[in-house]
Amino acid sequence: MVEFATEGIVLDKEDVGDYDAKVFLYTRDFGKIQGKVKSLRKITSKLAGHLEPLNMVSVRLISRNINFSNFQIVDALKTGQLPSTTGRMTALRLIKEIAPEGNMDLALWDLLVGGELSAAKVLSLLGFDPTFASCQQCGDKKQLNFLIKNLNYFCAPCLSVASISEKVFVLK
Repeated sequence: MVEFATEGIVLDKEDVGDYDAKVFLYTRDFGKIQGKVKSLRKITSKLAGHLEPLNMVSVRLISRNINFSNFQIVDALKTGQLPSTTGRMTALRLIKEIAPEGNMDLALWDLLVGGELSAAKVLSLLGFDPTFASCQQCGDKKQLNFLIKNLNYFCAPCLSVASISEKVFVLK
């Protein structure tokens, strides 16, 4: 087993089974990772309050292999919290969905901890700059939405005509 300690920001968490959870983190040292937390949903869990979205945490991770997958979070301590805004939550969900796992990006880390976080800035850092984007269907450059499944932009009229129900991020 290999053990790591790092700082991170909790992006999201999902329930797994009756008591366990999967927590998505963006860490300074490893980029986006996901880790399993045993008994997180039990009322006696000591980690539950620390591993909430928007929390900055110091975490201890263990892994059976060294390829940065299948982490288990064994300890976490909340060290701070990012301000809660709709735009910030949207940006965190976007990072969870499209940031590559296990790739450290210091520019993205700096944006998360210190900058004005927005979906447009995250997309720009990840190579999908909305400044130069146009609708995949009609070529329009107004009212763009980013479609996760296709990793493309669509304008509002084309998106409504296509009646797409996948995850869409609206850019303002």
